[in-house]
Amino acid sequence: MLKSVSRSDIESKLSDYLTPSQTISHQERLHGRDKQLEAIRRALRSPGRHIFIYGDRGVGKTSLAKTAAFISQPSTQELALVACDQQGSFSDFVQDIAKKLYPEATSIDRTVDHSEAKLALGPLSLGKATSIEKGIIPAISTINDAAELLRQVAKAFDYEPIVIVDEFDQLSDPKDMKLFADLIKQVSDQEIGIRFIFCGIGSSLEELIGVHLSTDRYITPVELEPLRHEARWAILENAAEAFDVEFDRETIIRIGHISDGFPYYIHLIGENIVWTMFDLVEEVSAVNPEIFHTAITASIESSYTSLKIAYDTAVKKYKHSEQYEEVLWAVADGKLFERSTDDIYRNSYIPIMQKLDKTPIERKNFSQRLNSLKKDGHGKILDTPRRSWYSFVENMIRGYVRLRAEKAGLQLGPDHHFS
Repeated sequence: MLKSVSRSDIESKLSDYLTPSQTISHQERLHGRDKQLEAIRRALRSPGRHIFIYGDRGVGKTSLAKTAAFISQPSTQELALVACDQQGSFSDFVQDIAKKLYPEATSIDRTVDHSEAKLALGPLSLGKATSIEKGIIPAISTINDAAELLRQVAKAFDYEPIVIVDEFDQLSDPKDMKLFADLIKQVSDQEIGIRFIFCGIGSSLEELIGVHLSTDRYITPVELEPLRHEARWAILENAAEAFDVEFDRETIIRIGHISDGFPYYIHLIGENIVWTMFDLVEEVSAVNPEIFHTAITASIESSYTSLKIAYDTAVKKYKHSEQYEEVLWAVADGKLFERSTDDIYRNSYIPIMQKLDKTPIERKNFSQRLNSLKKDGHGKILDTPRRSWYSFVENMIRGYVRLRAEKAGLQLGPDHHFS
């Protein structure tokens, strides 16, 4: 148990310091992103500029966007966040944006006559009309429709509200991406008082917007990489101080290595360490190996289902499951996300097998296992960015692989192979 800490105290403090299932929107909790946050703040002060945050899943794009919006507009303004999906159309998203910024528009009047239509959102209106009928926001059929709707919504504010368009990579129709690119241009050119922060999984802005880079001068791209070590450690150190417990230096470093710089794993393991300490019969004030191992097991059990499925599909599909698991651990070892077959085999796999006191498979068989792990039968968990080089199809998966290795008593990372 934790000294003088009740269940309600833990729940309250965890919501402030360790939240693996919730994004962050306050600057004091956003560790290691000062440079990116300042770049966004400066861009938002430049007329007509919008932001595009891109990077791996789970790296903290939405948290950065929400924090930037939180400090860049009045605190009384609720965050306007619209999530993209594969089923929605550009028209749907624009309507959602209008409703987020102007909730009164959820029930509106639509005014029409024989020749033209007028949209009225409470005191806001578009076009001219001679009659009024009850209805909903009509479909947006052109860029001009979308721009005019946003112009009227913006008139309700005496400042420029910020709209976060999340999961932009989920748009399945290239035409919708082109429409969004055109909308950015029109909002800026027509000096419509709304700013956009787009978030999407990708390795480049071009990958997400495609060839529609005529909007380039209106966008400040912000690439978000995994957290550096100091920022990883700061999350745990702040939580330890809040709970008045001791996270020894080795534990903090090990969690940092497991996380690969993805905040999700740091928050997840830290949260499970706190609950493990709370559940003990005896009073404790410091993390020990038993507490750490229990928390690792709990973290595996409570991880994203998609991560568990990806791992289990990769290693349990066929016979020799242990071999596939050991190959997967070797790929997850080291500092680099992309590694050559030779590097993985010599500098990771062989030392791992020595640590496990097991006979390694031959290089040829090892290469065959690697190749199999990028096929359907093993869930395509690996990818080949270039010939004889391998990476995880999604970098966030590597942290889960490290979690599984840690449970087996094998630490992966720059200072690997001790436990």
